[in-house]
Order: sequence, then structure tokens, then C-alpha cells
Amino acid sequence: LSHGFFGTHIQYLADIYYLTKRGYTVLAYDQYGVGDSEGQNQISLSNGIYVLENVLHDAIKNNINKGKDILLYGHSWGAFVSLGALKKYPTVKKAIIRSGFVSPTKEVLYLLKQQNKGLYYSVRPLYSFCYFLIFGMRNMKNVKSAKTNNTEILVLHAKDDKTVPYAQSIAKRYIDHPKKNITVRMTEQGDHNSLIAKEGLENYANAVSEYQKILSDKGEDKEKRIDEFVSHLNRREMYPYNQEVINIIDDFLKS
Repeated sequence: LSHGFFGTHIQYLADIYYLTKRGYTVLAYDQYGVGDSEGQNQISLSNGIYVLENVLHDAIKNNINKGKDILLYGHSWGAFVSLGALKKYPTVKKAIIRSGFVSPTKEVLYLLKQQNKGLYYSVRPLYSFCYFLIFGMRNMKNVKSAKTNNTEILVLHAKDDKTVPYAQSIAKRYIDHPKKNITVRMTEQGDHNSLIAKEGLENYANAVSEYQKILSDKGEDKEKRIDEFVSHLNRREMYPYNQEVINIIDDFLKS
């Protein structure tokens, strides 16, 4: 399981729970430079492909999969990474690619534009050239030419995704250039994480708001309230799944 940008495997416990309940053993790792990994920084989004290649190499070499088929599951950055790694590991049985982008350089520019339009228009003319000078060709990979002929792939994307817009998505790539082994499914809603129902996203926002209020409180019982808040969180129940997406993934895994 490959996590998205600004996150670690911890943000994907709902995904892990879904997969393990269906009998899969999940190897969830942290990308270089985040979470429990030993790296000091993330280097580049493209570097994530090389990291996953190393994870797959070690899993196969040490028989972590115990001879069972290997499937990849990636979301956002993890979707980009998973699709990119298939070029070197075409024997992967299946891959679930959720809310992924094709080009990391274009995705970074898009996110920059959402945050600071003035800075975006300033750096856009020379962005790719400067990126190349700093990181080199090795870190300018995209997945337009990903070799995926031997792997069954499910690509999922929500039409209202504001983090990875359809124009830059892996979904659009394979709708425009269809392949027999790749199934693309679009949902009307779901934003950037269509696995979780809208109610779950609202529950998360409410929990964050409540936690921030506790943090801003200067009362003497602050630590006690934090412990009570954490201990009463029902992580399973607060994130209901989007049944439409669950059905799509279930059908793909069973086929």
C-alpha cells in the first residue's frame, strides 16, 4: 500500500482495514523522508517510484508474500508511484490506482496555483527547466508511458476531485488512451478520497475542530481532556465507506 503526499501509512488505516477484512495481507510502508522511514527529506515525487521498486524487491527476495500474488494499492501520490513501479515489476497481479496524477511537475504547479497565483505565474515559465537542473532527469518521471500489459488495473477517480483535477489524472490518460487490461471508473462525488463517504469526511472535520479547541484551552485539565478525546475516538465507525466505490473495488478484486 502506497500512501499519498502529506501523509504516511497511518492515514490509510481505513483502507488497510477494508483490505484485511477481505483476507488480504497488507504491507504498508512510509515513503522516504516521512513517517517511520529513515530518510531526511522526500527528494522528489518521482523518487517514490524507486522507493516502491526497492520495497517490492525486498518483499519478493525475502518471500514476505509467502508465494502469494502481489497486488498494489495506491492513492494520489501512491497511485502515481504504483503505476510507475509496474514498468519494472510487470508480474504484479493487480493494481488499484485511486485519485492519481500523471505528471508530478504539473501537479505541483497546479497545487501552487491554488495556494498562490502570483507565485505560480512567476515560476511557471522556467519551472520545468529549474526542476530539471535541481533534481535531474531521474526525478522527472511521469507515467504516460507506463508498461502495464501484464497487470489488471483499476483506475478510480471522482469528478469533483479538487486536489488532482481530471485534466491531470491517470483516469483521463486511460480514457483517452484505453488499454484492455485497464478499467477506469469515474464517480460523480468523492473529492480526493472517494473511498470514504461524505459523512466520514464531515466526522473527521468535526473531530479535528474539537481537538483544536482542546489544544487552545489553557485549563489545568488539558492533558486529561486530550487523553479522553483520543480514547473515545471510534476510528472504525467514524469513517463509513462509500458503498459505490466499495462495490467497484470488490468486483475488481473478485474478477
